[in-house]
Amino acid sequence: MAAGRLQSFATAWDASNSNASRLAAVKSLIEECVQKKQAKEGDAPDLEDEAIATEMNAIAKTLGDGDGSASLRKLFSLARKRPRWRIFRGEIWRDAERAITELESGRCDTMSEATANIRQRMTNSSRRLTLRTVSMPLLLKGLEFDHVVIPNAAHFAKEEAAQAKLFYVAISRATRSLTIASSNRILKLPKPNT
Repeated sequence: MAAGRLQSFATAWDASNSNASRLAAVKSLIEECVQKKQAKEGDAPDLEDEAIATEMNAIAKTLGDGDGSASLRKLFSLARKRPRWRIFRGEIWRDAERAITELESGRCDTMSEATANIRQRMTNSSRRLTLRTVSMPLLLKGLEFDHVVIPNAAHFAKEEAAQAKLFYVAISRATRSLTIASSNRILKLPKPNT
């Protein structure tokens, strides 16, 4: 999902032939990666946020200059500083920042090439897992965790294919504790096809 979203941003960026279309690609990525806290009625204006927003608007007008990577890097940097913004899709955001750096340094000719290089580099070097990881069992094959929580075991009974196998993968990831929750007291999974 993250790789696909980053690649679609890169494709939109590369296909852009105007400042407006590049800005649209950036805004789309921001909408997907950033949570914007709205000011409450009666709150004093956040002068720091307004100053950064003004600076970002000025930089946004230069996205069409050259390959736009220098302006884009500045926008991403300023976005991190906005007090009312919180980046909640950090992996995509960091990978996009790395791709922008690749493009700006001249190591890549297109944003698509830069994102492909970043994704390949991350695949080869492996990612560190965060303190808490939420994932589908299929993506966790081969990994182990101290504590595993399966919030809805009944979900596996509803799956069309490989229910028992996926359930086994999920429960076998735990090394210290396993917590299973379900709306049903008894969970019946079909015998897996071998």
